[in-house]
Amino acid sequence: MTLFVADPTPEEIDDVRRGEAVFALTILGPVFYLAFRFGAAADWRDVPYAWHIQHVEARATPPATCSSEDRALLWISLVGADDGVIRAQRGVTLSPSFTRSLHQAIRDQAEAPFDPLECTLAIAEACRLRPEASQRLIRASAWSRGNT
Repeated sequence: MTLFVADPTPEEIDDVRRGEAVFALTILGPVFYLAFRFGAAADWRDVPYAWHIQHVEARATPPATCSSEDRALLWISLVGADDGVIRAQRGVTLSPSFTRSLHQAIRDQAEAPFDPLECTLAIAEACRLRPEASQRLIRASAWSRGNT
């Protein structure tokens, strides 16, 4: 996950490096949102994900069978949007139950037929009905703290 922030504050940098990391997964039709917050005082943010619009070489599909204790590793980079300098990096593991939900959501997308218009409309509708990431969390189906 690469976060581009114009002129990040020292607090934002420290939160990405060492702050509490919390994640949520919200599935809205053909798209899912990965929500995140670094640091207890930070606002929720999220990003939509659609497997079919990823670059072909980046389309990884998680295996259907895995251990009940498998944990996904998420590598996070905070980059200054104004200068391109990496200000913070860290890796966090996601809980086993969150990992299973995330992997299933990716597999479901990969196996489904893709309609670019439906995908675009789903994102537009989600943003129209719930313009803030914190509002989309109402529909979250999985939650995880980083490294727990």
